[in-house]
Amino acid sequence: MIGKKLIDNDFSIEKKDKDFFTIQSSPKNLEKLDVSYYLSFVVKDSTIILTGMSKMNININFGAVTTESSYDKIINKGMNGSPNKESFNAMLKFAKLFSESDYEFITEK
Repeated sequence: MIGKKLIDNDFSIEKKDKDFFTIQSSPKNLEKLDVSYYLSFVVKDSTIILTGMSKMNININFGAVTTESSYDKIINKGMNGSPNKESFNAMLKFAKLFSESDYEFITEK
């Protein structure tokens, strides 16, 4: 079910583990910003746990050394239009594809 939703919405599947009931999408770019993100799913009992990671697609050069940004956990923060908020909105939009479901949002501490 999750894999089909990913493929139907222009994602590719990067990793899947049938023993641990996990699946991860390949990175995808946001429409409005130069930001990549991917989604991870864990199925426990009848609950799907969705998390995501995102990063800005930039490289910084310091002389002969080049660094690129790293992935950070997607959380609901930032102003509208910011990389953080747009990544969260993309993840939320995907979560809402699971019709007739009740959503429960859990805040990690």
